[in-house]
Amino acid sequence: GNVGQANYSASKAGIVGLTKTTAREGLLRNIRCNAVAPGMIETAMTGKLSEKVREKTEEMIPMHRFGQPEEISSTVTFLLENDYITGQVLTVDGGMTLKVFEEEKMGRRVVVTGMGALTPLGNDRESFIQGLNSSKVGIDKITHFDAEPTGITVAGEVKDFDPTVRIERKIAKRMDAFSQYALYSAVEAMEQADFKEGELDPYQVGVIYGSGIGGLTTIQEQVIKMYHKGPRRVSPLFVTNSITNMAAGNISMYFNAKNTSQAIVTACASANNAIGNAFHHIKNGYADVMITGGSESSINEIGIAGFASLTALTASE
Repeated sequence: GNVGQANYSASKAGIVGLTKTTAREGLLRNIRCNAVAPGMIETAMTGKLSEKVREKTEEMIPMHRFGQPEEISSTVTFLLENDYITGQVLTVDGGMTLKVFEEEKMGRRVVVTGMGALTPLGNDRESFIQGLNSSKVGIDKITHFDAEPTGITVAGEVKDFDPTVRIERKIAKRMDAFSQYALYSAVEAMEQADFKEGELDPYQVGVIYGSGIGGLTTIQEQVIKMYHKGPRRVSPLFVTNSITNMAAGNISMYFNAKNTSQAIVTACASANNAIGNAFHHIKNGYADVMITGGSESSINEIGIAGFASLTALTASE
């Protein structure tokens, strides 16, 4: 803006405040106080605008024209004749206030700059998309364990997964599979986004990641170990591998992302909710870059047995 616009805005804000304050005081004396805030109105002053300026101004007005003096006077008459209105500021500006409100409401644009995938259809973005386009079926016989006793024999497993394709072995071995899945796909997404550490402010990079149940395989393994070998044999990494927020935590540490690091747990909607929250985090100006998505690794004895008991899985072969 310019100095004139600043003065105008300050004056208008003062009038709005004065109107409301005067109306409150006037109620005690049965005095009403209202105001009219006009936009661009046809006056002797606006009549001196050049055609170019006028056309540009009209383009900014949703109704694409200047207001008429009669429209202001009729608004004043309306306020004077209605005894039940007080403390109000009626804006007569052809929709300009609405337009500004909508622009503020829209916030910043959000774009997807990188994607990663680790799915039953393929272990990277391209194979996943190809699988979808070719109607490939990702459901197959369970191979992670002997599922026959559960009565369930098929599931959508990740197949032939080698975390060291994208993650250093030392880092991968200190994670539950659900964190490996999350970080593996995040690395692919960040590679497509051409992310280079040091080019972005780490405090403007955040992570919001979803998982319905977290490190269920680690929980199962460590409970069995405790039962057979005693509590002192439980792994010191049990908690850090099993808690649901470690997908987001591991991604944050790997990429030095120092903005928010959140875990979303809303059952089967976890990933969708995480993506939506990350979208709003950028849109509302809390971060410039967000890493988001969801991961799950619950195809194990306790996971399948639990869902089978709920009759939530198919017994088809």
